Amino acid sequence: MSKRVVEKLAGLTPLWRWLGIFLLLEAAWFMLVHPLVPSNWMGFATEFFAGASVIALVYGVARAIWWISKQQGHLLLWRALAVALALGVGVAIFLVVYEFKATLSDNFHYFIFVRR
Repeated sequence: MSKRVVEKLAGLTPLWRWLGIFLLLEAAWFMLVHPLVPSNWMGFATEFFAGASVIALVYGVARAIWWISKQQGHLLLWRALAVALALGVGVAIFLVVYEFKATLSDNFHYFIFVRR
């Protein structure tokens, strides 16, 4: 291969790595919400985009907590803020799962082998 092709492939490696990580996290999201299995494509798309938004929220909060950990002074305040952000992510995940259960019952069913 030419040097230019190798450089392009080397430049794409982080993109493929992030795509693989994202897909693994989406699989973990589908396992987290496992008893609710999508019944149709609308349910699948809803669960996929909700998982993507939760992944983005978790990533953003992790970056924010990492930034907070490097701050100087007011250590107790920074720790309290980090704990509040982490609890907020937990509440957000709970609310998304509750939303699936409460309002999207037409697009989801329980477990995989249930006949409708």
